Amino acid sequence: MNRKEFIAVVISAALGLSGAPVYASESAAFSDGEVQEYGAEEEKQEFQTDSQDPETDTFQDEVESDADTDGFVDEATEASSGAAESDANGFTYEYLKESDTYRLTKGTDTENVIIPYEYNGKVVSEVGERAFYGCVNIKTVKAEEGADRRKNHIRIDKSAFENCENLRKVSFDQGAKLESRAFYNCPKLWEYTGVSYYDSFDTEIEQDSFDADTKVIFRAGDNGIPETVKAFADKNRVFMEITDNDDYVLTDKDGTSYYDDWSEGDSRTFCVDCDDTKASVRVWSAVEVIGRKAFYGCSNVKKVLIERKTSTIESKAFAKCKNMSIIMPSGITAISDDAFDGASGITIYADKGSYAEKYAKKHNLTCKTTPAPTAVPVPKLKVSYDAKNGNATLKWTPVEYTFRYYIYRYDTATKKYKCVSKVDQNTTSYKLESPAGRTVKYKVRVRTLAGIYTDQYSKKSNTVTVQGRPGNVSDVYKKKKGKNLTFKWTKAKGAQGYILYRYDENLYVKSVDNARKYRKIKTIKNGNVTSYTDKTGKLNKNENYYVRAYCTTKDGTRLYGWYWA
Repeated sequence: MNRKEFIAVVISAALGLSGAPVYASESAAFSDGEVQEYGAEEEKQEFQTDSQDPETDTFQDEVESDADTDGFVDEATEASSGAAESDANGFTYEYLKESDTYRLTKGTDTENVIIPYEYNGKVVSEVGERAFYGCVNIKTVKAEEGADRRKNHIRIDKSAFENCENLRKVSFDQGAKLESRAFYNCPKLWEYTGVSYYDSFDTEIEQDSFDADTKVIFRAGDNGIPETVKAFADKNRVFMEITDNDDYVLTDKDGTSYYDDWSEGDSRTFCVDCDDTKASVRVWSAVEVIGRKAFYGCSNVKKVLIERKTSTIESKAFAKCKNMSIIMPSGITAISDDAFDGASGITIYADKGSYAEKYAKKHNLTCKTTPAPTAVPVPKLKVSYDAKNGNATLKWTPVEYTFRYYIYRYDTATKKYKCVSKVDQNTTSYKLESPAGRTVKYKVRVRTLAGIYTDQYSKKSNTVTVQGRPGNVSDVYKKKKGKNLTFKWTKAKGAQGYILYRYDENLYVKSVDNARKYRKIKTIKNGNVTSYTDKTGKLNKNENYYVRAYCTTKDGTRLYGWYWA
């Protein structure tokens, strides 16, 4: 047994006594091979420890005993200082005796992670090394706020969230200390909030807590930013947003976010992120730069339109994207060689002879000539009805690169269509209050973004006729003659028929609404008939009766007027 094997055996035994878990990845450091745990930039070392933690900095070339215990561990101390414990979320904790706090040692791979302020009545002061390493389902991380803010300055240990490839937002607004590689290789991470109660940015970082080419934006207060953060931001061009004072970050309705950079005196607008929720994305017309990793890993976005002002596409802007078409303007003059690193199914549309076309050919990307503008597509309009309340909803097919939709209603007085409402580009329906006793005609028109089609406006859509619910009957009259009971009422506007009901107090229904306790006794399928005589002798004149009109739409939906006694 060589020296390294001997030390490995001793340490494994000691860790077993203390209750600390021994992982396969940790034991690999003691093999005869050269195992480099965290990347090529770290130095390969013989077995040694530089930790300042007295619980872990125990073994050097020889095994040293604790002077206070003479090599023996008290059973009570072992039970309270090393054993792993779990909560309802599946998080595992380790009690830290010296600080009387807990360390979260192992998390779960869930979409939204909330680090609790306390566990077992004591503050959670640390997220342990590799606690969430490689958790690909995590999208947000937030530290829970506590009653005593001074105790909530949490430490995020080495590689705690490394390789969380889909992590997008982090919030430690009561302060944090980020150790080496805490958020390394989190390519979609774009927002880190660290604004404390005192409006300061209480986060200290190592210079490799994040990737050097991270797209993260630090949301900070205006009451001071630590030097470690400043140094990292200045060296790697990481953007800052000072909350409450500036509004540098804007997020569009299609899920793209933008940052106005004033670091060089004049403003430059960057596209910094896309949340991958829309199939079609139009980059804002003011954007000059598609920032690094802006569209990283987008698989749902199928089409991207880059406007004419954009000139630069930075590193890994479209890395790991899949099956995406990108329309590039002729004004683009610089695209990073790794802009499409690991991407597949990319098609670039560019003008002949343009820089974008040359780039595509050089990097073996499919390139097609930008098609000539066409007329704006006309949306197809239809209507649906809610049988419960008689109201109608207009629905239409979406048009790409829409700015706004306009709803028109036919005015019988002027005999022209008049715009009655406008809705945004992400809305493709419009609810109507059903006009009682009449029909109304509607059309829809779309206005698109400039410079895409031959015009900005489409022609008006097909006409849809909305059937209104019938009017209400009135003056219901009943007369008893012999065994016959006759009902009469006034004609309801728009009625195609009537239904006669008798109120039944004993009728069981789940709803307490009296309208649900009407028992139907007769349906009259002619809107011009306004009377009915029951000759069975079973109806009592003193009971309550109701009449309501109905009509049927083209799609078979039956619409009703109100009950009338």
